[in-house]
Amino acid sequence: MKLGFSQRDRTLQAAASRAQLEHLALIAAEMPAEGESVADDEAFQRKCQALEVTLLGLEMLELRIRHEVESGRAARAEKLMLSIKCAELAQAIADLTLETLGYYALPFPDQVPGDNERPVGPEHALAALQSWLASHSSSGAEVSDHKNTIARVALDL
Repeated sequence: MKLGFSQRDRTLQAAASRAQLEHLALIAAEMPAEGESVADDEAFQRKCQALEVTLLGLEMLELRIRHEVESGRAARAEKLMLSIKCAELAQAIADLTLETLGYYALPFPDQVPGDNERPVGPEHALAALQSWLASHSSSGAEVSDHKNTIARVALDL
């Protein structure tokens, strides 16, 4: 059974990670930190740069896998490794987004009709929290399944 390389799936994952990084930069520019914005913090910049390097590595891995598939070689294990790395990168970006939001990442009041209390902090804080929760809850089982499949492929089972 030959698994085809779904360009749409992998390309969209890399594009989604890049969009998440750009959104993170916008959030960091808005969030105050000791008289400046979080985006001006050297530690934050180092973390963003590390994520960008990881993203570039994933893009290169994607190109290598695409070349192998187009050459007729099966790259099932490599495609699964790419999927795992993309999930890990999405989790790391979500983690840094919540870290950037700081105290505003968690508090949000009940939004019931007729409630005149407005949300605390930036409007996108709730979406960032939901993204973080989704990335940590859904990818665990998937990553475990992918690692088991990689082991089976490597051991030729």
